[in-house]
Amino acid sequence: MANDVEDIAESQWRDAFRARVREAQGDRKDKDMAKLLGITPERYRKYVGGGASRKTVMPVRLLTRFCLITDRPLEWLIDGPEEQINKHQRPRKTQPSMRKRATATGR
Repeated sequence: MANDVEDIAESQWRDAFRARVREAQGDRKDKDMAKLLGITPERYRKYVGGGASRKTVMPVRLLTRFCLITDRPLEWLIDGPEEQINKHQRPRKTQPSMRKRATATGR
């Protein structure tokens, strides 16, 4: 079951990542982005469309160049908007241990 949850989370991340790639691409055509990245238009479409398995995303080796072309931060491309990062990655407050609680109350 844990694997199913991880698979769903990974799938959602890939879909969100592809949406950010499309957003950063703006009005540029796929073939123009492919040329700027030095790859074929078919390969680029596979990265932004997900291909048959939907597990294909743009490889790490192209991310820096993509970010330079689109003038977007790498962190945004990978993690999404800052408010989304803060919402999902905020550290949880931890409860003090029973021993510390007992000491603090004088028990």
